[in-house]
Amino acid sequence: MDAWIEEAAAQFPGEVARRWAAQYAKLADRRSLQALLGAVLQSIRTDLNRASRLATVALELAALSDDPATLALARRASASARYANSDYSGAVTDYRVSLQIFQDLGDEMETGKTLNSGMQALAYLGEYDEALAWSGRARQIFSQCGDHVRLARLASNIANVYFRLDRHEEAILQYEEALGVLRLHGEPSDIAATLSNIATCSISLGRFSAAEAAYEEARKLCAEFGFNLLVAEADYNIAWLYYLRGDYLSAMEFYARSRIHCREAGDAYHLALCDLDEAEMYLELNLTAEGGELASRAAAAFAALGLPYEQGKALVSQALASGRAHRPRQAAALFSQARRLFAAADNQVCLALIDLHEAVFARRRGAFGLGLRLCRRAWKTLATGYLPAKAALCEIIEAHILLDKQETVQARDLAASALDRLTNSESRAQRFQAWALLAQIEESGGNQEQSLRFWEEARSEMELLRNRVWGEVSRISFLEDKLAVYEALAGHYLALGRHEQAFAIIEQAKSRSMAELLALPDSVAIDPELSALLGDLNAEYRRVELATLSGASAGRVVVQTRAREREQEITRKFTSLSMVAGSTATQVADVRKAIPAGTLLLEYYEIRGVLQAGLVSRQGVEFLPVSALAPLRQTLRLFQLQISRIRAAGSRGPQLAESGAVATERHLSELYNSLIGPLEARLAGYKHLVVIPHGPLHEVPFHALACHGGYLSDRLTVSYAPSAGVYLQCLSRHHRTAGPPVVFGIPDRNAPWIETEARAVSACLPESLLFLGEQATLAALREHGTSSRWLHIATHSLIRRDNPMFSAIRLGDSRLSVLDLYNLHLQAEMVTLSGCSTGIHTVVGGDELLGLVRGLLYAGARTVVASLWDVNDESTTEFMRAFYGFAQTSLSRPDALRAAMKLVRESRPHPYYWAPFLLVGAP
Repeated sequence: MDAWIEEAAAQFPGEVARRWAAQYAKLADRRSLQALLGAVLQSIRTDLNRASRLATVALELAALSDDPATLALARRASASARYANSDYSGAVTDYRVSLQIFQDLGDEMETGKTLNSGMQALAYLGEYDEALAWSGRARQIFSQCGDHVRLARLASNIANVYFRLDRHEEAILQYEEALGVLRLHGEPSDIAATLSNIATCSISLGRFSAAEAAYEEARKLCAEFGFNLLVAEADYNIAWLYYLRGDYLSAMEFYARSRIHCREAGDAYHLALCDLDEAEMYLELNLTAEGGELASRAAAAFAALGLPYEQGKALVSQALASGRAHRPRQAAALFSQARRLFAAADNQVCLALIDLHEAVFARRRGAFGLGLRLCRRAWKTLATGYLPAKAALCEIIEAHILLDKQETVQARDLAASALDRLTNSESRAQRFQAWALLAQIEESGGNQEQSLRFWEEARSEMELLRNRVWGEVSRISFLEDKLAVYEALAGHYLALGRHEQAFAIIEQAKSRSMAELLALPDSVAIDPELSALLGDLNAEYRRVELATLSGASAGRVVVQTRAREREQEITRKFTSLSMVAGSTATQVADVRKAIPAGTLLLEYYEIRGVLQAGLVSRQGVEFLPVSALAPLRQTLRLFQLQISRIRAAGSRGPQLAESGAVATERHLSELYNSLIGPLEARLAGYKHLVVIPHGPLHEVPFHALACHGGYLSDRLTVSYAPSAGVYLQCLSRHHRTAGPPVVFGIPDRNAPWIETEARAVSACLPESLLFLGEQATLAALREHGTSSRWLHIATHSLIRRDNPMFSAIRLGDSRLSVLDLYNLHLQAEMVTLSGCSTGIHTVVGGDELLGLVRGLLYAGARTVVASLWDVNDESTTEFMRAFYGFAQTSLSRPDALRAAMKLVRESRPHPYYWAPFLLVGAP
């Protein structure tokens, strides 16, 4: 590059640049300026500050030129630099000036290029009609010239506008049309940008696999050609993808990486988006203070950038955080501010949805009059549009408020109206809520017989929901209570002192379909098409909402039909499996008979906000209330945050573990006092505890709960089960296999100790077969693992919270997903998954646990050892060497696990290192 351009890049905007331009006025010719403008566009991909300086100098030089076309080019380059720096108003001003000059000169091609370039800046300012009008004029110019590359770029820009209008199906078609041409004739930056846009749009449509593939290709291109800013943008988008999947730790790592690039490049827009997304993530983790702080920072940044839509979203998140923190006035003020922004854009649907959020908060704080007005106002918008389920939701919320006011007649009428509105709706969850609301209304009036009938109707709707794995119908808080029917029925029986019947009802709500699968006489091959159906179901429901909000009625009908067809097919497939298994209702007598001597079964369940603990032994069944669940969630999340920080710290983990030991111990002690403390006297005389958690308690390491200067595992051994029914199925399995132990180890540069671990485990197991790296294939697993008594797999896991049927572990040549496990026929007494978070589940309706452990139990494993969090590579090697060494002695598996914990604890006292592994199934 010419030396004078490097000198120009060192100038600062203002008088310095003006003096420099005057000194080098001889450079104010078209050829020199075109070279300078090319440098501006190149710098936009790598260094935004440099691009701004070059654009300023170019404007000063162009002003000294007598060539209006040169001035127009400089204005357009300045607009591009302003746009890249998120100065959209300034960019539009420059684009308009450039456009006017080219039109006056009659330069059609440059006019078309300016129209094309300026569309996105207009869209960011909400000027969608003008943006699309510019696209129409540009298309006419490029078509007349036969310029296919510029038509492709134009198609991509039109898609960007459609995306901001929530017209995602139309956007994806435009992107794909553009990509086909650009792959043949476009620049690498064009291809990378279009791929990134396709990925972003695919996420909005729920097509996560397609998004991941597009992001990976885009990032590879950007890195290859040195487009540092686009690499940073790709890192942000990948972080967003992990967040949507529920892989919070990976998302945090990518957000941290993206933040570094954004700060270096001065990319304020993507830095604010990181804050917005992480705010939503923290709110989902119930870390309200952290989420509120990030949302506040994002709102301020978007306000400074002049982006009202993004600012409104941030304000809504900030308001939700304030409401959860019991600051209703602040929440109301934030909602009001968001309202003004959406009102300015005439976004009536978003305004109505804010009404629903505010109505829920109003009800919680007892502001019933305000809640009623908000519901009725939202209803006027939603009932006349294409959102009947949302309109019914308005009526359900209003009916709840009226029931709180003891106006049962009006509440009954509204609930019945909502139910009628939902007759032909796919929103079974809302029909469940309507029936449950009617049951509560009758119960409040003392009509127990009618109440029970309505609860049964609600239960019937719940049964139809049990096998759906698509995302939640609404974020509105009261819809999270999808198990009210079981709570109500169990509560009735407990109030009557009929504890065994309460236990039977609770068992109906806990992992029943898993018990049905395990009851099959032989493993049934799952239809290969099922994986695609499960993967597409979230996308279809997302398309329904997007098509409705955009007003695309024709498209809405199409996607609703597709969603209904996939839902029905998935339901039929799962139902057919259950029908083959027959009834698996758990009988209390069978459980008591099967429990080994010295063993106590401890089953938790929440009833009306209070956690009940059911103690089942050979002697009988007893329930005791132990704690409210809400504070336990927060304590658990704080403990998990300590664990995540140590994992993310890498080499600084030991120092961070030492500094955070007191806080971690306090969280574990608080959990013990709430979960075990009230039952402590009942544990006397037992040697082994089988814990059946509920909801968030599935992520609690009960064996590591702190008590009396030690831990629960010092007092007795601990194992876990999803339900009593699943526990019975595992106990009943008695495999007879002579196959040798099989050990798989798939190391990589991020986990170099895996090979050491695999070799150490293999050395502990006589006559074991060891498969490392590329040898650890799916074919080897099918040939040797299916007949093995003990199977150990040390590898990385890929947890898919968005669709847990695609959760997988890495093998040497492929991935082993949950669906793959469903097609295996294992004979293993024990399978160990020594990897990161292999024991993490997605908990769906009916307390169903969807994840790798479920797949292994269904495949035939009697016992599974898995991890609750991302493990430390080195300490896991030490732990597994000790565990298998103890297991070769006379110790039982629970005793061997406990002994290994104690051994590792001596050198690594923080629970992060010794407590991640748990034993699920038959101990």
